[in-house]
Amino acid sequence: MVKMGNITPLTGNKGEIRMNCRKLNHQ
Repeated sequence: MVKMGNITPLTGNKGEIRMNCRKLNHQ
């Protein structure tokens, strides 16, 4: 979860990050 938070600021789009987080969680 900490890594995801680090990526949030990199992308800037919280919506996209959440989608990615869900896809990563599914894997």
